[in-house]
Amino acid sequence: MANGTIAVLDPKKAYVVIESRDGKQYTGWADDSSRFTELEVGQSVTFEIGTNSEGGPIAKNITPS
Repeated sequence: MANGTIAVLDPKKAYVVIESRDGKQYTGWADDSSRFTELEVGQSVTFEIGTNSEGGPIAKNITPS
């Protein structure tokens, strides 16, 4: 599991951008988090790093810390 902070939250487009503690950014989609509605900008979260269809990194299983 990785740790980070919600940098961007767009409920209309159903995605978040998480900045990890090492400064990397990961995009997560509402489909990947059953707790998406509990998230807020600036909130600490834990997440798993996965890959998208193009091989890029994404955040999965996002949960509040």
